[in-house]
Amino acid sequence: MDEDVYVGIDVSKTELVLALRPSGESFTLAYHRAGLKQLVGRLGELKPKLVVVEATGGLQRQVVAARPAVARA
Repeated sequence: MDEDVYVGIDVSKTELVLALRPSGESFTLAYHRAGLKQLVGRLGELKPKLVVVEATGGLQRQVVAARPAVARA
């Protein structure tokens, strides 16, 4: 049985720090176009149950907008 994956994203001007649960894995991506593309690809692979993005004075907006379309119930 697969475990649900949860992702937390810490946003700064230059980087995104992701933490995954329950694995405890963490990694950093540059906060620019290529990094956002990597983020979307990685989240697509992980299929997380929930993604939490730190609200950082508007810096989080591009991160949230970069997500792929999600079907809503």
